[in-house]
Amino acid sequence: MTATDMYRSRDAAQCRRGVEMGLRRPICIAWLVGALLLQAQAAEAESVSQSQLMRSETNIQAPKSGYVLVLNEIFSRAVDENRFDKRSQTGAFDTTFFWDARTLATNNELQFYIDRDMTLKDGLKPGLSPFGRISKDGGVTITARPTPEILKDRTGQPYISGLLTTYHSFAFTFGYVEIRAKIPKGAGLWPALWLLRRDKGKVGEIDIMENLGQKPDYLMSSLHWDSDGDGVPDQKALLVRRKTNDLSADFQTYGLDWNEQDITIYLNGMKLGSAPTPEPLKKPMYLLMNLAVGGWAGKPDPSAFPAEFAIDYLRVWQDPKALRNYKGAELAAGGALPHK
Repeated sequence: MTATDMYRSRDAAQCRRGVEMGLRRPICIAWLVGALLLQAQAAEAESVSQSQLMRSETNIQAPKSGYVLVLNEIFSRAVDENRFDKRSQTGAFDTTFFWDARTLATNNELQFYIDRDMTLKDGLKPGLSPFGRISKDGGVTITARPTPEILKDRTGQPYISGLLTTYHSFAFTFGYVEIRAKIPKGAGLWPALWLLRRDKGKVGEIDIMENLGQKPDYLMSSLHWDSDGDGVPDQKALLVRRKTNDLSADFQTYGLDWNEQDITIYLNGMKLGSAPTPEPLKKPMYLLMNLAVGGWAGKPDPSAFPAEFAIDYLRVWQDPKALRNYKGAELAAGGALPHK
């Protein structure tokens, strides 16, 4: 049965009539939201050409001599099936911030981060997911779109989108990060690849890539930290703020070389900027990938939605001398280290 068939079916019609009459049963609302979103996704689906998917899993080159691959995430398993489960302590990705927030109101952001298993305050489980696949072989997409009308009051935000973090599964100190991704284009979109300190209450941030959708040919990267220990970021260093090629036209490879002396940003193998590593950024950090809406990116352009942020792979290499439990064969095969 297609999404359209689902929406036109007798059960759907009964649900619609019930909602229109004020019988807002959560199960009916969730069913309708899911059917409507499936219909929209089917109508708007756009395949990624094979020429864009140039990932090589057989000849992965270390970016620095002697470095070993400690994380090789190609998203071969669907994100919704690989979410971190607090009860079993399994799964790779968190889909909220570690304090369970689904937006950053302090940034005036307009999105609510969702996942398939999300339960809202009134007990409703919409069953929606912003995560898709680039191809059958892997890769992940994060899609931002307007919030369905019947969920706006529940989320408090006009858009829904997705966030992925490795807060519970992977944190590290120093290394080389490589992420191959394709950003969306359009006013109000704010895709980002970044790191945060793993220890709660401590402030430290490395922005590998931030982009404002109305300027797809502009890359920004910066450092933020707290110099006096009060938990408020009061220092900043700008690594990159420059015009580039159109980052939304195809997949780009973003690189971060983070060591005790300095932090350097690369785009498609080319060095773009560097700064000394401040002391607060010499601690374990975890990775975040998200597509925000509004805030710094400004007023969203309705024609930009649905907007898709595609991530082909995420890799981390480290100097084996810095690893306390280095196991060459296991790590070279792409095994991930737990946070220390």
